[in-house]
Amino acid sequence: MGVLQIAGAVAALAAGVGGVVYLGRVAWRFVRKLGHFVDDMIGEPERDGQPGRPGVMRRLSRIEANMAGLNRRMSIVEAELRPNGGGSIKDQVTRIEQATGADRAA
Repeated sequence: MGVLQIAGAVAALAAGVGGVVYLGRVAWRFVRKLGHFVDDMIGEPERDGQPGRPGVMRRLSRIEANMAGLNRRMSIVEAELRPNGGGSIKDQVTRIEQATGADRAA
């Protein structure tokens, strides 16, 4: 076997090892990102010095519960902005306008 053949074999082997190392690093990054994704989806338990993190579904259920409360509160505010025969803020503002003549000013 000649020197050139040995050099070619060493170069091919080095390229093969380099390719395997590169693909291993790419695969490791992918697996690590996949692990982070799974941790986000299912949550993480409490560890030493680190509080636990709830999963996505638990966080979404909390958001939905908060939205239900906000919707209830918003409907109360909306009811005050519509005339209802005397008790709403809208009715009171209208009475003040009529009493002061502000509705005629242009």
